[in-house]
Amino acid sequence: MAIPAPQSIPTDEVEETRVARWRFDQFRALGFDADNAFLLSVSGVDLQAARTLMQSGCSHPLALRILL
Repeated sequence: MAIPAPQSIPTDEVEETRVARWRFDQFRALGFDADNAFLLSVSGVDLQAARTLMQSGCSHPLALRILL
């Protein structure tokens, strides 16, 4: 009985997943809840813009409205 060869995941998919997880973690560190952090991380929102808003004292709901 032959053991099936493991299927490899394309390198670009692995990198995209790694970047998405990193972005999610960054938005969580800024205080966004998990749902909003996920939404922001996959939306292509500029992470530095989010950091700037939060450092300026912007509330999370307002930051979401501005960023999205």
